[in-house]
Amino acid sequence: MARLSAKMLHGLLEATRIIHDHEHGTFHDRLFRALDLVYSDSVYALELYGRGNSYSAETNVPFDPAHKLEILNRTNELVQLQSPMFQRLAAGETQPMRLSDFISLRELRRTDLYQEIFRPVGITRQIGIPIRSSYCLGGLTINRDHRDFTVEDHLVASLLAPQIATAFETDTLLKSLTPAIQRNQSTDLAQLRRLGLTRREAEIFLWMIEGKRDGEIAIILSISVRTVNKHVGTILAKLNAETRTAAVATVLNQEILHSSDAGPLLRNP
Repeated sequence: MARLSAKMLHGLLEATRIIHDHEHGTFHDRLFRALDLVYSDSVYALELYGRGNSYSAETNVPFDPAHKLEILNRTNELVQLQSPMFQRLAAGETQPMRLSDFISLRELRRTDLYQEIFRPVGITRQIGIPIRSSYCLGGLTINRDHRDFTVEDHLVASLLAPQIATAFETDTLLKSLTPAIQRNQSTDLAQLRRLGLTRREAEIFLWMIEGKRDGEIAIILSISVRTVNKHVGTILAKLNAETRTAAVATVLNQEILHSSDAGPLLRNP
């Protein structure tokens, strides 16, 4: 059995602390910072699959910013079709996995997943950590090129996996505790609809005020990220606003909603 060095153990303890520090940063920001302490030359992707084929992804993989949304949507399609780790995740796997344990590099290079997604950003090796919750199925991938992950790397993933799962569930619970929005939702929807928003647009706008990202809204409402993107564009047009911040400010300045209900504004995905 692999043993961890004192330096790695120290990094693992600090990584665990960061993952559970819910007051400082979003879940994926904390997760990626924590992983940097125990994995070198790696980039990460957190992908979540919800009801109604909804899909959310957060990543620091250096995709072309101009085409990132298209690339992520294509990644979603190809991962479900061609990733052996996703197939095991869908079958109920709960333990971390190494991609090289299921497919050779030669076989991987023959796939569209490699040619379209992995190759342009230099990914040939992966560790996947399954993430499951009551409302979604997902996984965290740790990605690098050339050097495969060692037995020690896999052990670190196995030790971090339960910590990541617990932190994810806690973040999900904290996000669900939005009493102001829940208490006034019916009234707020009616008020927003008087501005010309449809019911769905009003629902999305309320979650925007709460600081939810497009991917999170998609999971919550069981719709696709692309659908959320389109609704957001329509909302901005109807409110004659160029940005989300301006749209929220317009509504709050008109006292259509109580300013105390507003959380941190949503950043573009």
